[in-house]
Amino acid sequence: MARVFRTMLADGHRPRVGDGDDMLGVRAGIDVKPDKAGNVAPGKGMSVGRAWHELHFTRIPRRLEDKMPNGFPVPRGSNETCIWQMGEGPFADCDLENGLRLRVTHPKHAQIEPGALMPLVELQERLAGTMDAWHPIDEDSDCAAKTP
Repeated sequence: MARVFRTMLADGHRPRVGDGDDMLGVRAGIDVKPDKAGNVAPGKGMSVGRAWHELHFTRIPRRLEDKMPNGFPVPRGSNETCIWQMGEGPFADCDLENGLRLRVTHPKHAQIEPGALMPLVELQERLAGTMDAWHPIDEDSDCAAKTP
């Protein structure tokens, strides 16, 4: 599976599940557009990035300023969030476990989306099912301190 990064709040040693832009999940009407029956189709999903330092600077916690490579903007994100990593493979389209799919939309951005038409609630459950695959990258943060 491709290595991807996302800024999310922590819930213990895992990402917080929910429908906020800083949670493990999607926002109905923004990230996905359910049809009248409440189903979502491939093509939209939860945003992830190719590298943590390539996430939007307003999403990267300020505490990581000293770890940013030269030439990148100073982080302006909340120190309440953590950057999480999942996977190890090349950043490319691929099928994920439990009916999800990674689709690269830009050289630095991808979406984890449904692999087929499914109810929104099922997509949220499948995304939540990936929580144990995510690991915090910041060893100095509360996120890492909560990781067993």
